Amino acid sequence: MPTDIDFYILSCTSLDACGVFICRLSEKAYHQGNHLYIYTASSQDSQKFNELLWTFRDTSFVPHPGPIQIDHCPPPTEHTDILANLTPEPPSFYTNFKRVLEIIPNDATLKAAGRKKYKYYQQQGCKLKTHNISF
Repeated sequence: MPTDIDFYILSCTSLDACGVFICRLSEKAYHQGNHLYIYTASSQDSQKFNELLWTFRDTSFVPHPGPIQIDHCPPPTEHTDILANLTPEPPSFYTNFKRVLEIIPNDATLKAAGRKKYKYYQQQGCKLKTHNISF
């Protein structure tokens, strides 16, 4: 069964600026009973998003680690629900997940990387959806 890939094209200009949106997606995944693996490009990015999940909203609780995990290393094999890819390349392990969330900020370099990822997933036979988000 092909993996569902959702591309979120955002109005913010960097992953840092899009952090609150990523936290909202994480919160939604948690409340729907899903396990989410947030795949980052570095340990610094992992730490940044870890801290943001604790602080992005006063009334929110998104348990991590647990059903929400953040790391820059490939995930353990038991994570199969949702992968949020915050790296410029499609992860080699994306097929282990039912759904992949690709976050594309409004930046020329990141949009170009997003187009390459889109073409790659399309060639792999994935089901693709695009969501334009302004906030």
